[in-house]
Amino acid sequence: MKNQSVQLPCQSLQLSNASTHVPKAVALLYQFQGYWRRHGFLAASRKTCSWLLGNIRLPRHPADTVKVPFDPAEEALQLQPGELVEVKSHAEIIKTLDPNGRHRGLLFMADMAQYCGRRMKVQKPVHRLLMEDSGEVRRMRNTVLLEGSMCDGLSVGCDRSCFHFWREIWLRRVEDHSSSGSDKNGC
Repeated sequence: MKNQSVQLPCQSLQLSNASTHVPKAVALLYQFQGYWRRHGFLAASRKTCSWLLGNIRLPRHPADTVKVPFDPAEEALQLQPGELVEVKSHAEIIKTLDPNGRHRGLLFMADMAQYCGRRMKVQKPVHRLLMEDSGEVRRMRNTVLLEGSMCDGLSVGCDRSCFHFWREIWLRRVEDHSSSGSDKNGC
């Protein structure tokens, strides 16, 4: 009974029935357009050529793949809705990622880097989620959603505007002084 998955109704499970397939060539054009908007024509051309040549991945800089050991206790902040956090620097986050750009399986997406160094509020912790392809309910740990942190989909040609999932190890808790009643001078 423990390994049995629970099937729940969800709109996202029916998206394949409510949409039409996009040919790879059209998807490539959408991706090219998104990369062009974000990174410019040359970067978009390079990315497109890489895809056409079989998704050739350029080697990463050695400094990007060196993994610094981290304390698992550092990862578990137990963040709650409304808490103020700061997204760590891109360099700090890279140290927590494997060579595929993931931390415990969760991808740190390229468009998430725009939030590095910003202070944001926790919308809610993520404990469970529904897998769209199977309807299976899965558990997550030490992961939150941040207010206003949405995927713009430009780099992949998607319009869903999904929330980014943030591992707590990519964040640091910040004291919220705005509700303390003191002014900006600390008086």
